Amino acid sequence: MRVCVWHLFIYARGHNDIVGMAKKPSPWLSMPGFDMRLCWFDPMHTVFLGTARDLIPSCIGHWFRFGLLGPGVLAEHLRVLSVRVKDECRNAGFNVMLRAFTPANTGLDKPSEFPELSTVYKAATVKSLIWFFARMAVRIADQNSDSTLFSANFCSSSTSAALCRFVFRTKPDR
Repeated sequence: MRVCVWHLFIYARGHNDIVGMAKKPSPWLSMPGFDMRLCWFDPMHTVFLGTARDLIPSCIGHWFRFGLLGPGVLAEHLRVLSVRVKDECRNAGFNVMLRAFTPANTGLDKPSEFPELSTVYKAATVKSLIWFFARMAVRIADQNSDSTLFSANFCSSSTSAALCRFVFRTKPDR
């Protein structure tokens, strides 16, 4: 509801009223045609199709490289993760249309590349993946308190938990 109220606030006031409230003027104000009413907070593009599409495979790659997913090859771990995601999301009541993870569609096939989910993963699917991987990150961090891995586990757990709280307004359970 807060987003709707913010939108109403923007439209109830004009561009100059909103800009006049700023302590420090934005450089965008000098751009011809710029209007504050065109600025929207868009979680679908900034979170689901942006940050989360980088964060999720980065966590998977980190966990695999440090052996936190167990022994084995990456492709097998990705296949098992795909099955777990589908099962846990279905049990939680999420309708998730998930293609199986592969090294190619997670960007984990080339060590020189930054991991990123491919475009086959749409925003609604990524939203469910955030929930699943936030829970998984918390579980992995709880199970692995080794001091050499603590900071990385804490970082992935905290980031995932923050995304989960933002998206679902809940704390991820274990």
